[in-house]
Amino acid sequence: MRLLKLMLMLAFVVAISDALAQAPSEQGCNEDNNGELCFYTGVEYIQAQGVAKDVAKAFQYFQKACDLDIPDGCNVLGYHYQNGIDVAVDYRVAAQHYHGACAKGLTDACKWANALLLKEEYGIQDKTAVPAVWFDACQSGLLEMCHWGIDYLTDGKDGYAQDRDAAAKMSLKACMLQDSFGCDMAEYLYASPDSPQFDALEAMRILSINCIQRKSASCLRLGVIYHQIEVYDKAEFFYQQACDLPEEEGNSHKSCQYAQDLRDYFAKEAARQQRIAELQALEQERLTRLNSLLAARDYAGAMHYAVETRSVAIAERAVAVIERAGAWSNIGVDSLYIMATWLRGSELAAVNAEMRRRGTGLEGQFGEGTNTPAQIARRYAEANGGRQLPSANVSASNFTPIAVPSSASIAEATKQKYRWAHCQMAGSNTNATVCN
Repeated sequence: MRLLKLMLMLAFVVAISDALAQAPSEQGCNEDNNGELCFYTGVEYIQAQGVAKDVAKAFQYFQKACDLDIPDGCNVLGYHYQNGIDVAVDYRVAAQHYHGACAKGLTDACKWANALLLKEEYGIQDKTAVPAVWFDACQSGLLEMCHWGIDYLTDGKDGYAQDRDAAAKMSLKACMLQDSFGCDMAEYLYASPDSPQFDALEAMRILSINCIQRKSASCLRLGVIYHQIEVYDKAEFFYQQACDLPEEEGNSHKSCQYAQDLRDYFAKEAARQQRIAELQALEQERLTRLNSLLAARDYAGAMHYAVETRSVAIAERAVAVIERAGAWSNIGVDSLYIMATWLRGSELAAVNAEMRRRGTGLEGQFGEGTNTPAQIARRYAEANGGRQLPSANVSASNFTPIAVPSSASIAEATKQKYRWAHCQMAGSNTNATVCN
């Protein structure tokens, strides 16, 4: 009886131990969600390493490893279903698992997923499922599948549905892999303003890559974009790049003249800026001289100096101070006539008020509406033997760069998108006027 009890107790302990048994890596997998340990757990169960073989648990842990971004977990499942190891052969399920591994960067799995879905020997030939494999394979760097996706999906052919969004993304990936065909298609899909996939930021990036790859037409297009968003230094650079490269599309060498036109503009603008700086320095010098006269209360001398300089800014300063000082009695009427033709706003109002206060002038009584510039100029000429009123110097307006031909014009909404894109790109001057 005692022996029987001991045997029963031993059997119970063995049963409990078997129930509690775990694969060596199982605890770490479950407690830490460690993908690698989950994969090892699957291996331990499928190969009976430190635990009894359990195919269901092995597959469970391979799938968990896959879900935790371990591509080998998906790949092993694909291999088992493809070859009927520990499970019935199922090529479609195998393809799904290979696709999962492909999406996580395992390019060999991409090739198996594509083969299982398309080759006649596997009996699936599913043209609706395989484009997703191509897309993920392309993103994983498998260039040939980028090409297949671009070729078959851009316009839809040979039984594949059109998917230009996917084709555009695959062309962009191929371009990032420095593939010439991919870059050409990316430019076609992203850089054409009438394309549904048009994206200004991607367009500028792709055109830059194509230009670096010595495609003169792309350099020209990029030059036109920068020209029209008024980033002229970059426009000139890309025009010249197009000019220096072999002719493409029968018009890329038009950029030679565009580049020269902009360099001419730069030279004129530099000269204009230098002249502005000189005038500003002169104006400051004149203002210093005027202020010294006003500080000495030499109001007549200040007014004479303002007329001599022919500077509206100096005249405005002189009139404003004389008005505040109530010193008009020092100013001759001919100076008032000159000021009335030069000035606007409150300074002109002060001059006209003083002319009215005096009550008489070169033609007699001043009345409302008699002090227009034409009337003043006529009265001044009558009183000064026909001599004309001196005119004020007016600063020259800004230069306008040479226009891009209308055939290359960009719609305003598209220009705004390109301006935004330029200001987002690395290396752009985000403080420039175009970015504000």
